[in-house]
Amino acid sequence: MTIYQVFVRNHTEEGTFLALIEDLPRIRALNVDILYLLPIHEIGNEARKGKYGSPYSIKDYRSISPDLGTLEDFIGLVKAAHEHGLKIMMDMVFHHTSRDAIYIEQHPDWYIYKNGKLANKVGDWSDICDFEINNPALQDYLIDTLIYWTRLGVDGFRFDVASMIPISFWLKARKAVEIVNPQTIWLAESIELGFIDYLRSINEVAEDDATLYQAFDILYDYDIFTEFKNALEDPHHIETYIEALNRQRARHGQHLKLHFLENHDQERIASRLGKNRHLNWIKFIYLIYGVNFLYAGEEFGLKHKPDLFERDPLDVSVIDLDILEAYQRAIVMKKDMHRQGINVTNIAYI
Repeated sequence: MTIYQVFVRNHTEEGTFLALIEDLPRIRALNVDILYLLPIHEIGNEARKGKYGSPYSIKDYRSISPDLGTLEDFIGLVKAAHEHGLKIMMDMVFHHTSRDAIYIEQHPDWYIYKNGKLANKVGDWSDICDFEINNPALQDYLIDTLIYWTRLGVDGFRFDVASMIPISFWLKARKAVEIVNPQTIWLAESIELGFIDYLRSINEVAEDDATLYQAFDILYDYDIFTEFKNALEDPHHIETYIEALNRQRARHGQHLKLHFLENHDQERIASRLGKNRHLNWIKFIYLIYGVNFLYAGEEFGLKHKPDLFERDPLDVSVIDLDILEAYQRAIVMKKDMHRQGINVTNIAYI
């Protein structure tokens, strides 16, 4: 299974749902399975970063950012995606909101405070503030929000920093959503082991992978991300990365990990590797057991990472056809391997 990640604001010149609908035939031709959208909600104004702001600084979970279109446009996108054989996955950010979210005045008890001011559990991100997630009324609202989007046809959710929210909430949420759609796909942005250790050292919630798999279908592979980055930077570290992959598979068995060369938080892979190594890594990453992630523009060999806070449309005036064909072949190979029940768990080299 391959997930295609889209930042709607920057995917096309128009940056709208309607423009994305026009691109669905091309996306489906890649043989991807899921269209995953970065947060599409209204963005807060207070302490906004950049002109347009971070999509992860959300003002209202049941709204649509007006620059992307209307709710009707979004419903049209969901319908069109389904007609093209694609599932729709939404990005949900339940750990924090913007500093002018609609909930702050309505439900001030839903938030964390330090010295009487809205605060973050960790760090000091200027455009967001953190929920007190153990509040029962807040939990009910968040779960009702998932049900709201599920009833509109959304097939799955990717949850931002899911490790920082207690597993008890996720189990409760999944049980409620499954009443509406038992086939809903649950993807968690799990976190690196060092961050887990740090959070626990300051008595904050930090669920590990084994715990998250109680509620989620797919987790990020950040548990071995250091080994991955080292292998990208220096081919001599490939064997260490392969050993880490094998330990990961032994530890989690048939549970699914999300493998990728880039995402919206990472630099473009084409800017980090020469073309030959890039082509080799494409083959490698799709051989690994699990789910693959393709960030829009990656398939063209684009080197510019879209700005998270501004309008910065993908420039597809120059694309690398060798890179595109390599991704197309790798995605088809992945599907063929799955149909034949082939799982590669030991790879000697790249």
